[in-house]
Amino acid sequence: MAAHQAPDDQQTREEMMDVLIDAISNYPGTYKMLSVRTGLSVGCIGSIVRGKTVWPRWNTFNTLIDVLQLRLTLSKRN
Repeated sequence: MAAHQAPDDQQTREEMMDVLIDAISNYPGTYKMLSVRTGLSVGCIGSIVRGKTVWPRWNTFNTLIDVLQLRLTLSKRN
C-alpha cells in the first residue's frame, strides 16, 4: 500500500484536512468570528486554509472539529 493510500474505509490525513478546510471555508461568518468562537488566532485558521499548516496540533484540530460540528471516528487497525 502506498504511503498516502488508506484502506477503503479510512481517510488519509490529506482527506481529513480537506474536510476541515471545506468546513472552515463554509463557516457562516468571518475568520475573525471563528477565531472568537474557537480561541484560535485568525492567522492559525488562515494557515490551515492556505495549506501552510498540513497537520494542526491536536488541541487546534479538536477545537475546530467541535465548533464546526464535525465528527472524528477512530477505529482499530486490522
